[in-house]
Amino acid sequence: MSEPKQKSNAGKRVKYTIFAVIVAVLAIFGTLYFITHATPDKGSKANSRTTVFRDAKELSAYWLYQGGVSGATKCWNAFCGEEMDTTNIDDYERIRLLSIVNGEIRYDSLNSYAINSGCKTIIDIDTGFTPRAAVIGRTGVQYIGLGERNVIEKLNIAYESLVSEKTMDHIEFYVASGTSSTSMEDISKQFDGEVCIIAEGVFSQLDEEEQIQMFENCKLLLESHGGCIVTSDYVAADILGSVAGALYGASDGAIVYSKTKSLYTEAIGANMRNPFELNDKSRRLIESLGLRVESVQIYQDLPDLKCFDLLTEDQIAELREAVPANELWVITLAPAEPEPAAEEAPAEETSSEEAN
Repeated sequence: MSEPKQKSNAGKRVKYTIFAVIVAVLAIFGTLYFITHATPDKGSKANSRTTVFRDAKELSAYWLYQGGVSGATKCWNAFCGEEMDTTNIDDYERIRLLSIVNGEIRYDSLNSYAINSGCKTIIDIDTGFTPRAAVIGRTGVQYIGLGERNVIEKLNIAYESLVSEKTMDHIEFYVASGTSSTSMEDISKQFDGEVCIIAEGVFSQLDEEEQIQMFENCKLLLESHGGCIVTSDYVAADILGSVAGALYGASDGAIVYSKTKSLYTEAIGANMRNPFELNDKSRRLIESLGLRVESVQIYQDLPDLKCFDLLTEDQIAELREAVPANELWVITLAPAEPEPAAEEAPAEETSSEEAN
């Protein structure tokens, strides 16, 4: 399996050390500030931040729709269709812009890695209401989306009218769960060749036992077909923090970051990790299951994104410098341990008489 070339990003991280420290100081205060300034409107359909978004899939789809990403409006109207009530979200406009940019970067970088991985099949482990299936299907690579029955039923109906028949030939949706070994065994029979498994907003919402189950099930696919898992879940807070700093500067960026993180946590229960944790525990957990974790650069160079239409030239320049310093996690089977060499039998001693 080929992988995109990644270049070193250590030098670019130095610039954002001060920003990380400021985020650490403001994280708790930002959460308290957000809670005390977001007063529920008892008469509104969506009661404050805790009910603005019903789940992570809706959240991701909404920001792509708000940012005007290709196909996102059709997906939003087909699957969700209503505007979110954001009346009582403090500092919403800055949170909105940060979320739009962050959402498109995570969405696009995962799509790009998977498409360029060289794998014949791409599995979206918990598919949502985004245009990902259409983007991948149009390349001719086989896309398989897994999810709950109510989600898959909507996807199967909506995608028939969202994409051409030719593209639909490369798209399949299945009712299946990544935490179910039976589901994943059945999915393994549906394709041949190497597979790239995309996990966006998945592991960050599972407890440790559920993560282990999902990794073990994904490992079964990798053992049968080869390939990799690619995810931004364990570095989601890092990406969000660097985007906030690029858009608003170190001080204001830390404040908007904290409010945004609080919104996500309160609204959908996402377990957003501290942005300067080294994730050693997560790595050790994954590697204990016979898998290998590799950090790869999210982009060599940030491509032109749709969200740039909403930004100033200075903000775009800051993003181009900050974002490529981030990483995705690519998880593969750990190399097999070499078998110990067989011990050679000791040579028989030859007596002096035999030698003569």
